[in-house]
Amino acid sequence: MESQEQNNHNLSRSFLDRAIQLKKECKFTEAIDLIIKAIELNPYESLNFFHIGHCFHLQKNFDEAIHYYKIAIDLDPRDSFSYNNLGCCLEEKGLHEEAIANYSIAIRHNPKIFDIYINRGDMRIPEHKLNEIRRNFGKDKKMVEMFFNSIFLSIDEKPKQDEDMAYQIPDKLSLI
Repeated sequence: MESQEQNNHNLSRSFLDRAIQLKKECKFTEAIDLIIKAIELNPYESLNFFHIGHCFHLQKNFDEAIHYYKIAIDLDPRDSFSYNNLGCCLEEKGLHEEAIANYSIAIRHNPKIFDIYINRGDMRIPEHKLNEIRRNFGKDKKMVEMFFNSIFLSIDEKPKQDEDMAYQIPDKLSLI
């Protein structure tokens, strides 16, 4: 016979699985209601807090999302996805330095998630330059170099001046 704790865990997981499906269908209120039930049954599961934060994030309720992502991080300090999403919400609120710090922590914990580099790279380039890169990507060599360097700088490294960029595109490419 299963223990009450195991029953609560299983029921919590069922609520969360259903909530994730509802979230994919953009039924955020229903998803949040189910995740709250999951949290009541299993209040120490960081995944529950990540997903409720993500529901608020998708609704552009960044303050609530930030609150829940921080709880998820408190419960699992190595949760790269919560750090990444927290960074996205902070970026939306104009808190750029905090956003970059959270992206960098996410990368430290899981350097294989490429999207985090993209998010952090976007933060290190002035918005007008980033928009120029998006409009004219590949045609302006300096812009492309700036973009790649902003993504692949080491975690604690400050952005470089144009002359000091690590990634540079040669004037002429030779095919081997």
